[in-house]
Amino acid sequence: MKRGNIMKKTLKRLLSPMLALIMIFGSAAVGAVTENSSNPLTTQASAAVYSTGSTVAFGEYPQERVTDEETLKALDSIEKEWKSYGYLETFFVGERDELKRVLLPSDYMKYADIKLNGARYRAVVFSKYKDNDVNAIFLSKEPTGEVSQYRNGYFVNTVYYFKYEPIKWRVLDAASGFLVTDRLVDSQPFDAKADYDYETSKYYRNNYEQSSLRKWLNEEFYNVAFSSDEQSKIKVTHLETKAMYKDTDFGCAPTDDKVFILSAWDLINTRYGFGPFPDTISKARWTSGTDYAKCQGLKVDKDYGRSNYMTRTPSYEDDEICFFNGKMHENAYSFIDELTVTRTCYGVRPAIKIKGLSSLKEAQPAVRGVDFNGKTANSSIQYEALVGDQVWLRATPIPNNAADTSIVWSSSDPEIATVDQNGIVTMKKSGRVKIYATTPNGISAPRLYNVIQNKPGDRGTISEQLRSFYFKIGIFLSKIFG
Repeated sequence: MKRGNIMKKTLKRLLSPMLALIMIFGSAAVGAVTENSSNPLTTQASAAVYSTGSTVAFGEYPQERVTDEETLKALDSIEKEWKSYGYLETFFVGERDELKRVLLPSDYMKYADIKLNGARYRAVVFSKYKDNDVNAIFLSKEPTGEVSQYRNGYFVNTVYYFKYEPIKWRVLDAASGFLVTDRLVDSQPFDAKADYDYETSKYYRNNYEQSSLRKWLNEEFYNVAFSSDEQSKIKVTHLETKAMYKDTDFGCAPTDDKVFILSAWDLINTRYGFGPFPDTISKARWTSGTDYAKCQGLKVDKDYGRSNYMTRTPSYEDDEICFFNGKMHENAYSFIDELTVTRTCYGVRPAIKIKGLSSLKEAQPAVRGVDFNGKTANSSIQYEALVGDQVWLRATPIPNNAADTSIVWSSSDPEIATVDQNGIVTMKKSGRVKIYATTPNGISAPRLYNVIQNKPGDRGTISEQLRSFYFKIGIFLSKIFG
């Protein structure tokens, strides 16, 4: 080994403690900023062998509500093209003496898909509260009656933003690529057709083949959640839908679908990881909804935070289907029960079958924030700096096992301070400036500086001089050792 290399390595070992001090004094702790997210996901590069109960990430859908103030300001500033969900609303038509009540698509609830820093978001706003049943006579601007949106903390005439995130799926059967979403992704009625007439219809309203939910899953959800490449990986699944009770003539013809919901029989199939009885506890059946589902009107159990979700299995009445009651009762039972098909407040838990399951990526936590030496970020806290100062910011994404840990640095005003992609900030002139560390999925952590001009002959405080000294040594050593 060359003598120069030996000396270089020896010097590096001797200076390691000094480098640690430089990290402390020469860098500034900016803190952390996080989204309100219970389980955001992204993907990692390696494939894996999956079994029942494993989780994979596939597709994207609006999920967690954006709460970061800086991100909200940026999203508010983007021009939006609003589209109506077309949810039904009651109208009365005809003359006063012969008024007829009809359900018609309305534009009281709208959405807009937008992009910020490469990440996708969905903006949602509504002028009236969505009732918990399609057949509600009136929709109100006040939280009267059964209004899950209000109870979930969503209010009229307020814009909310939800981040598109990878959908987490639970493996039910690895051999067939059978997957179900880990959480409830939306809240839609089983059947919301405006023109259904019991007297003249050729089918019962709990018929899954004819339901509006089946159409929604295979059109709206399918096209929003999956790219064209992902769509090519989804199998067409042949479904048999039998009634829960043998003494009824409910049920429907077999269907061939790409996206569907589970049957009650699926939810008591031990091969899929569920308990064998519908009237006994099975924690594998429990789940909760995303923030987006709650904004759509998902009803949430106030004590346990879980929600009910639909199956495609007809129940004992012609307008009822079986659903899984996700609440935990005093007797600790959670069970299959019945619900009216026009209810809007029950969760949607899509299922699919995938070609080549082993090629999918394992579900992995996404970046939820940016940590600067473990202290909380607060854009209202102002730090002093002198013109000519340099600060070395070192950012670490949260959690540390996230898939993409890269950081992009930026300055709100490069004339006052610049920052390079190594996090080195140079103060240029007096003024206020924010330095941002931004992750690939759009989460940003700011630090506010008030840059002031030195008085003639003023070299700053002893602490400032030491920090500048350590910083310069750190830059010098980093150039030597890389």
